[in-house]
Amino acid sequence: MVSPISNDAVGFAPLAPPTVWQGWDAFVHRAPAPARDAADPAWSQAEREDYHSELAVMRTPAMDSVFTAVRRLLLVNRRQQAGARRGLIISGPATTGKTTTMMALGRSFQLADARQHPGQDDRRPVLFISVPPAATPKMLVSEFARFLGMPVTDRLNQTQITSAVCDTV
Repeated sequence: MVSPISNDAVGFAPLAPPTVWQGWDAFVHRAPAPARDAADPAWSQAEREDYHSELAVMRTPAMDSVFTAVRRLLLVNRRQQAGARRGLIISGPATTGKTTTMMALGRSFQLADARQHPGQDDRRPVLFISVPPAATPKMLVSEFARFLGMPVTDRLNQTQITSAVCDTV
């Protein structure tokens, strides 16, 4: 059974992974730490270590090409029927930035959606999940359920989980 993270985790991003909606919201809305003078005596060692451990993400040409490809797909798919939509597969060796690129893309998309729909904080335009390469369809839909904070037991079959996820989304 998968249990949701409590709402208390929203304020403390390190405990809420981006693969649950509270962690995703914390990631999307977290402002980057402001740069400070290294010689500032008011800057404690702990603050300095926290600042450097944030690992700021830099936009790369590869990220830009993925962003452009996704924007084109959104335009092409805008008026297509459900079964005829085109997709995009992002693949490559480990540690080449696939997850980082998808997180940056999702963050960008969600912030743009929030600007288009002000005051609608309950919208979930992005669901971020992480699935191993050998995942089954049931594992995939179970990760969507986990992101949404829905309990999943071994007794539920793929169709039941899919229906619950679709009803929630």
